[in-house]
Amino acid sequence: MKKIAAMALATALVFSMASCSESGGTGANLPVVTQTPDSSIKDPSSIPDPDSSKPDPSSKDDRLTPATTEIEDIIKSDYNDFTYFSKAQDYDNKTMIRKYYEGEIKDDLYKKGIFEKFRSMLKNDVITLKGQQSVSGGADVMLTLKTKSGGEYRLCKGILIEHPMEEGGPEVYILETPHSMYYLCSDYENSTTLESLVTAGVVTDENLVKTVLPQETPVKKGKSVQPDAPIAFITLRSNYAWGREFHGSCVDTAGKMYTFDYSKVSEGTYSGTFEERLLQLIKQNGVVSTDIIYDTTQLRQAIAFAKQADPNGKFKEEYKMCDYGQDSLYAVVDGKAFLLQSTGDCDKTPLDEKAKEAIKYYNKAYSGATCPADKECE
Repeated sequence: MKKIAAMALATALVFSMASCSESGGTGANLPVVTQTPDSSIKDPSSIPDPDSSKPDPSSKDDRLTPATTEIEDIIKSDYNDFTYFSKAQDYDNKTMIRKYYEGEIKDDLYKKGIFEKFRSMLKNDVITLKGQQSVSGGADVMLTLKTKSGGEYRLCKGILIEHPMEEGGPEVYILETPHSMYYLCSDYENSTTLESLVTAGVVTDENLVKTVLPQETPVKKGKSVQPDAPIAFITLRSNYAWGREFHGSCVDTAGKMYTFDYSKVSEGTYSGTFEERLLQLIKQNGVVSTDIIYDTTQLRQAIAFAKQADPNGKFKEEYKMCDYGQDSLYAVVDGKAFLLQSTGDCDKTPLDEKAKEAIKYYNKAYSGATCPADKECE
């Protein structure tokens, strides 16, 4: 009897398994559970990860990230994120007074203008050196930007050298950052506006550090010598209205400055050109050495352009005064002097473009002149 019952139970079990197999093995009579997305969550990626230690990318962070560069960080900054420092010189042609300024630029109007021009240069004028190109200069800092965290960005002037064997080249800016160095093309409009804004911003009574009056810069007295290197440029003050006024200075190709005063020296009966007589006076009477050294980077540029200038170039002449005299600048190339420009009774402005460039860089070389730390630049 027990055997019959066991066999019946086994048979029922076999039929039950066969029924499951025919239904596809999914349990068709069981309810199927499905998941309905929450319509209130539009972007699953927006769900915060409670275990994530990464900062929120939308939060402001002045530290560099792999996705940005220093230049991009500056471009995204606000002008008020920096403190501005610079230095400048101001020379009054009428009073002959030279003033030196150095310190912080605090006026918001100038700070904003400076930053906008600076940012424009970073967006459009960054260059990459190619081949044998190099950049010289960088010692004279035009503008320094400091961040609240202590970082410094220094903008300097340099010269792009196309080849090691060539002299001179276009002017560029050198941007020194806490982590790298970049080169910026000196676009004329941007660079001119930037320099004028920087100069105007730093020239305040608060930043005045030194004033040099005309009587403080006489022609230096001392033993006459011949220049250590060939003369590159000569400045001359001449006037014959009340006696003879004939004095000036010269700079050699190494940047060393000398002065001379030939007001009481007879020119004799020399029959050459005025420029030839001037060189002859220097050769015969010598010059007095000073401690002043011109900015040699800018001076090399001035010399390079002077070599390309037309020594017989034409001038635009404008008569302005009477009996004032003349203040003239001469270039000396291959031992021969020629006039670059003159102001005074008759202003003579060169029409030759290379001469204009030579004058521009000569003025920069003079403005950047230095002397030993223990001596006054007189």
